This record gives sequence, C-alpha cells and structure tokens, in this order.
Amino acid sequence: MKLAFLTKKIKHQRIVNLDYLWIFLLIFISCGSQKNLPDDTESLEKLLWSKRADNTILMNKEILTEIYKITETGEDRYFSFLSYYSSDLTTKKPTTSKELSFSERTYIVAHVLEYMYKCQRKFKQEDPYKDSKFINRLLAPWKASKYNKELKANDYYGLKLLKKHHMEHYFQYPEEDTIPSIKRLSN
Repeated sequence: MKLAFLTKKIKHQRIVNLDYLWIFLLIFISCGSQKNLPDDTESLEKLLWSKRADNTILMNKEILTEIYKITETGEDRYFSFLSYYSSDLTTKKPTTSKELSFSERTYIVAHVLEYMYKCQRKFKQEDPYKDSKFINRLLAPWKASKYNKELKANDYYGLKLLKKHHMEHYFQYPEEDTIPSIKRLSN
C-alpha cells in the first residue's frame, strides 16, 4: 500500500519537477534578447511547444510573445519562421512535426497564426505582409471544413484574432456536406 503511494508520489513529483524545469528554461530564454533565440527550424519548434506526460500540447506563449516583441516587419527572421512553420504544418505532408495528429497540428497552427496577426498589427502600411490573410492556410477548399469543425469544436482555443479572421473569411467556403466530393462529381 505504501509502495504504491510512494510510486504515485514520485511520478507526480517528476512531472512537477519537469514543469518547474520547463518554466525555468522559459524564463531564462525569455529574459534574453533576440540573440538568444535559435536560428534553425528544429530548435525553434522545440521552443514553441512541447508535449506533457499526458500527451497534451503545451504552447510556449512566452516565446511567441518574445517573437511578437522583436518583430517589426514581415521580413524579420522569426516572423518568417512563423510564416514558414504555419504553412508547413498545414500541408498534406509536413516536413516538420510529422508525428502530430491533425488536431495537434491545428492547435499549434492556431496559436502561431494568432501571433502572426498580432505582429501584423505593428507593420507599416508598405510592408508586404501588412494585409496578408494568413488564415487562408486553413481555408483551402480540400481542408476548409475539416479545420472549421476543429476550430469550432474547440471554440478557437480562446484565440480572438484567429476567430475574427476565420469568421471573416470562412463564409466563402461551405460546410463539408455541401462541398462536392470527387466521387459525387464523377457519378
């Protein structure tokens, strides 16, 4: 009886210790400047999110906030990374995060797009990304209804800018049952 209790306590303590370690690392990384953020996609991806012991995704909003703070134009390298990363995750065969489910990728992309829209607000009018519709990554006709269902089922993960832009542009795409499939067109 005591052994089971101690085993459970040790497992819980490991998770708590990992959470504290993760928080310490985030604070350490976030306290620095742009120079402390890595340049390669794999390292940045590892900073953006992680999986908890229960396989839920934990977004590192501190890193996203740091990217928001240091981004002044659409040409800034970390904004370019977010743009590339969100685009890659929404392709049929992503080159990054291949092990993630559709729901997990949607969750990550939703948060990345939210911060891209936040950064966009800071851009000057002449910036080529000032009026970009990043939400279109989720609105391609072959996947619009799938993303729509996922986002609505999760109430847009509480992301207001994402919801605003999605609701603004989704009207162009009908619900799944009204999109003619290739099979129905060939019959």
